[in-house]
Amino acid sequence: MSAQIRPRDRRQRIAVVAAEAFDEHGYHGAGMDEIAAAVGVSGPALYRHFPSKYALFLHSVESLTQALYEATDLPPEPAAHPCARLTALLESLAATSIEHRRSGGLYRWEARLLSEEDRLRVVRTMRTVSARLAEPVRALHPEMTAAQVRLRTTAALSILGSVTGHRTPLARKRIITVLVNGCLAVVDSPSPGPAAPERAPDAAAPRGPDRPPAPADPREALLTESIRLFARRGYHEVSVEEIAAAAGMTASGVYRHYDGKPALLDAAFSRTAEGLGPAQQAAAASARDPEAALRMVARLYIRRSFRHPDQLTLYFAEVSNLPQSRRRMLRAAHRRVAESWADSVLRLRPELRRNEAVYLAHAAFAMILDVGRAVRFTADESVQAQVEELVLALQLGG
Repeated sequence: MSAQIRPRDRRQRIAVVAAEAFDEHGYHGAGMDEIAAAVGVSGPALYRHFPSKYALFLHSVESLTQALYEATDLPPEPAAHPCARLTALLESLAATSIEHRRSGGLYRWEARLLSEEDRLRVVRTMRTVSARLAEPVRALHPEMTAAQVRLRTTAALSILGSVTGHRTPLARKRIITVLVNGCLAVVDSPSPGPAAPERAPDAAAPRGPDRPPAPADPREALLTESIRLFARRGYHEVSVEEIAAAAGMTASGVYRHYDGKPALLDAAFSRTAEGLGPAQQAAAASARDPEAALRMVARLYIRRSFRHPDQLTLYFAEVSNLPQSRRRMLRAAHRRVAESWADSVLRLRPELRRNEAVYLAHAAFAMILDVGRAVRFTADESVQAQVEELVLALQLGG
């Protein structure tokens, strides 16, 4: 009997399946046995390639950041106009984001579970990606400060990475065109006033407004502290005892109001999702013209996001910890918010296809989150106004 020949690409196949599993289910929810079964190997065979779940997770994250590194490692073209160079970089990054669409969200959220040494190595790779993107931006806009350039490269990377957060159908070529045009419009957006303050790229959690005093109602206090802790440290890294202590009560007191951590997480998502869609529709309906309607919708989303940054972070980072049925409900609600936003875009830009406008909506959501994190979700209204102008540039230029 001839020996069975192992596929040469098995290690790569394991890495691809694992990255998608970690992205869909989170680090804690993805099981090694399930990954092995999806690849078609035994558990022991999987461990011959990767000695631990963490090693496989680290490989998945580093593979994603390496793909972005390679996407920006274009041959030098000294004679090329900076706009042509920037467009080539953006198109290459967009194509890479689409290629890794089913696993690209892994870096944004699950990478916080890396060890300090591994995380800093990943951060260094992403800094190189950002620096390569910033070079033609500086050449195009020498009047911009370093902070203004960094803010625009952060926005552009976020716009291109937004494809990992939804599955709206659209031809690959159209996705690249819409998102790259949006990035170019954001880069060219004027920068009135002082540059927005930025956090260090490897800083921990967003700060947002000063932490308010705990609500007097114990149930509300528990919910408030759960949202804060889950968003900043991760659902699995927070205990009921820590939530109770933050809310000023004993662990046993939690169970008088909620049936444990899963119930708190569910309530946190309900709080995050409530009211935004109807508020957007009401704001758009009260506007005097389509551009004013789009601006009001963007301003509403920005103000809510900056006022409650932990809610926004929680939605994107911890949805994998909900039951599948609840996850589907929340994603459907999020799609409705995106479609409502797209309606405002289409009134102003009827030449767009509907799904192109939906892509711009999701790009705006991602950009508000990532730019917000970069400026620590400051309460400074002048900074929020700058973010609003970037969002409007994206919607009008994409």
